Amino acid sequence: MKIIMTVKPRPIKLVLESEEQKIQVLRRAKKLESGQGRKMGSNIHSPGSNPQTTGRKEATSPGNERKDNQRGKGSDDFQRENHQEKVKGRGQLKCFYTNANSLIQKIDELRKLASAYEYDVIAVTENWTYTGINNAELAIEGFNMYRVDRKGSRGGGVLLYVNDTFTSRIIEKLNSQGCEDSVWCTVRMGRLRLLIAVCYRSPSSSKENNSTLLAILERAVNEGGHDRDLIMGDFNYREIDYTNYEVAADETSEAYKFFSKTLDLYLFQNLYWINNNNNNNKPTISNAP
Repeated sequence: MKIIMTVKPRPIKLVLESEEQKIQVLRRAKKLESGQGRKMGSNIHSPGSNPQTTGRKEATSPGNERKDNQRGKGSDDFQRENHQEKVKGRGQLKCFYTNANSLIQKIDELRKLASAYEYDVIAVTENWTYTGINNAELAIEGFNMYRVDRKGSRGGGVLLYVNDTFTSRIIEKLNSQGCEDSVWCTVRMGRLRLLIAVCYRSPSSSKENNSTLLAILERAVNEGGHDRDLIMGDFNYREIDYTNYEVAADETSEAYKFFSKTLDLYLFQNLYWINNNNNNNKPTISNAP
C-alpha cells in the first residue's frame, strides 16, 4: 500500500469522543478541499503519472554549508534563487515518489526524470542498495542525497533526494530511533520549515518495528515544530482503505493501529489512485512495482 501523507497546521484542536467522529471530520475536510478546487498534493506525482498534467547528528548535507553573509553571490546562488522563484510561483513543491525494486539498474532513468521535470524532492523505496554501492553511483546532479540501506538482509532501503537549492538536513532525533528503512529531514522553503520523510515498512516487519514507526510519526508531527509535514512511502497495509476510511481488520491488528494513529495525527493521504502499469514488462522507474 503506497501512501503519501501531509498534515497542515491546525489553528484549533478538536477533542473527539470516538473513532467515528474522527472519520466524519476527515471526510468533511476532504470534501471541503475538493469543493475549493485545491486538493492537497496536486504536485505530488505517483509512479507512471504525467507530471505535466498531474496536479544521526543533525547536520547539513554537503552543498548546504554556505551562508549568504560569508561571500558574494556566485552562479550557484543565482541558480538557487531562480529555482526558489519557480517554486514560489507555483506555490507548491514538485515531488516524485517511486518503489524502485532495485534502483541501480534504473538510476539513469531517474536522473533523466529529475532533469526533465525539475523536481524539488524525489523519494525512493526498495532501492536494494548495500555498502558495495557507493554514493556516486546513486547521485543525481543538483540534489542532496540522504540514504539508508537495509542492514542484515537483501532488499529494502530508502533514498531521499532534495534539490540543493533548498537548505536541508537530517533530523537526528528521528533517524536515531531505530526504525528500519526511513529517512527524516528538515527542508527550508522560503520562510517555511518543512518535515520531509520517506519510509518503507516491509510486509514482514516486526511488531517492534511497527511500534517504533508509530512512535516516530507521533514525535515528528507533535514535536517537530515544522510548518508542513510530508511523509512519502510504502507501508504495506492493504487492509486500509483511506478513500472510505475503513480497515478490513479488527482493532488489535497492526493495520488498525497504523490507521488509528494517522487519524489521531490528522494525517491525510494524498495518493488516491494506483498507477502500476508496465505493459512491455521492461524495468522502469515510472512503472516500478
